[in-house]
Amino acid sequence: MMKKMIHFLMRPKGKYRFIDKFCKGSILDIGSGKSPNRIKKLFPCCCYTGLDIQSHFEDDNCMADEYIITNIKGFSEKLSEFDKKFDCTISSHNLEHCDERESVLQISARTVKPDGFLYLSFPSAGTVNLPKGRLGTLNYYDDDTHKYLPPSVEQSVSILKNEGFSVILLKESYKPTLLWIVGLILEPISRLLNKNLIGTLQFYGFETVIWLKRDQL
Repeated sequence: MMKKMIHFLMRPKGKYRFIDKFCKGSILDIGSGKSPNRIKKLFPCCCYTGLDIQSHFEDDNCMADEYIITNIKGFSEKLSEFDKKFDCTISSHNLEHCDERESVLQISARTVKPDGFLYLSFPSAGTVNLPKGRLGTLNYYDDDTHKYLPPSVEQSVSILKNEGFSVILLKESYKPTLLWIVGLILEPISRLLNKNLIGTLQFYGFETVIWLKRDQL
């Protein structure tokens, strides 16, 4: 409970607060990374499915109810199998790695049941102008797996509205207050060490966050 409250306090519009507020049943986490265990520890009652192109766990220590590994070419095809299956879908920092963003976003949206919810996050437009070379990725192009420019907020919202979604919350450059203050205090050290510290990303507003609800069909 304490860890959950800390997450909510530090990032009140972040992924974990979204899950707590809206995800009472099944969750699909697209590009799940190391999130399965973190989410299941915080929300043990959820039915969690993680989808990724590589495993981030050794042996059988993944706590996901279902953990699916596919390849890049089969990623969209696997997503399309989950049409209207989940109460809540999370796409956190996945879209910027995709070649066919529009298609992936459309298919991702279609995994959500009517009256379900979608959490979407990706690097903000301004990240292309942030300081370069910091360990941990601050400038968009410091991560060589990032494609093209950062995803467009306007285009993403337009696609999702066409799929029957309404925007609940939109933060184009999310700067949660407490982490922003920590980032401000630590920024001279971050600059000196040339690496991201606690609050660095939030100080610079690295992330765009969008919460959406799918209308009844």
